[in-house]
Amino acid sequence: MQRTYFGTPECGVFVKDRFPNKLKKLQRVTSMLPFDSDESVDPDYYKLWVCGSMNTNQNKMNELLQAIDPVNVGRVAGSGNKIVYMLDSMADYYINLVPGFKYWDMCASEALIEAKMGICVNADGRELRYDHNRTDFTVEGGIIIAKNMKVYQLVRNRVQTNLGMTLEQFYEEVKEETRKRHEKRKAEQELKAQIEAEKKVKEARA
Repeated sequence: MQRTYFGTPECGVFVKDRFPNKLKKLQRVTSMLPFDSDESVDPDYYKLWVCGSMNTNQNKMNELLQAIDPVNVGRVAGSGNKIVYMLDSMADYYINLVPGFKYWDMCASEALIEAKMGICVNADGRELRYDHNRTDFTVEGGIIIAKNMKVYQLVRNRVQTNLGMTLEQFYEEVKEETRKRHEKRKAEQELKAQIEAEKKVKEARA
């Protein structure tokens, strides 16, 4: 069965199902309930479910997930699939502090999350910015999605307690680690290109 999610913060989220094979002409549209309210979360006993990336080679993000202390981490590939995972209430929280998401990954996704009364902000707790004057269209500042304010605050408190720093401070560390990794990769590529160029010069002279 194929599913399409649509909606706006003013009207809520709806799901259109299309059935396969002989029933493919049939369609069903249903409304989705909002995320669970703050009253459903007891900070002292809440069992947190988190949506995570399939990329497990990011040391700082793995450190963060450990500090958040979830009972389950759903490893999901693809930005859109992560949002669907959240919309279907299969996780309470999603965080990505490594730059990579583009504007087109998040503009509709943010609207759908907010349409279910969820929270979608950056590491500073501010709304995501879509600057049309930029050229790379990468979402800056990290991405945090929580089903309600209590889950959002619960994670912030766990990070502060277990890592001894705020999410904002941790984001700055991730940002620096990412910068160093990109610089190292760039230097390796430049060195490789230089070696290839020198090799071609030697072959031409031979």
